Amino acid sequence: MKRSPPRPLSIKLIAIWYLLGVFGPIFSSQHGACFLGFYISGWIGHFLNLLMAPLEIYLGIGLWRLNETTRRVAICFESYTVLTLLLAAIIPSSRNVFMAKVIEMGFLKSQGMPFLLVTCVGGAFSHAIIIYILMQSKRSFTKASPSEDH
Repeated sequence: MKRSPPRPLSIKLIAIWYLLGVFGPIFSSQHGACFLGFYISGWIGHFLNLLMAPLEIYLGIGLWRLNETTRRVAICFESYTVLTLLLAAIIPSSRNVFMAKVIEMGFLKSQGMPFLLVTCVGGAFSHAIIIYILMQSKRSFTKASPSEDH
């Protein structure tokens, strides 16, 4: 019987992070989503956040099982997240709405560009690290069987 390679700790943590991330939109008071740099508020934004739950479940379970297809999807999703965060920091209208929401949630007393840059650029950097880990751990993943891909 062929023995599969051990699951790296970094992949375990990323898988758990995705699975725990499912609860964020459900309990979030933010009720908004950022899509390619544009902030979408209200019930539409909350609905878009809820649509992310099945994707996060798929990514969490697939990474835990060391599925190669899921690894590729996770890299694409994380790349999208990096792009969205960087665009949110650059696009003025998105920046203003984001800062207003942060103030509304009680995180800041007044608007501050350094906070936005730290949040968006720091978030983009942390997601870039996840991309790097997923790309470097390719040998740990197995090719999905045709029945798992569909």
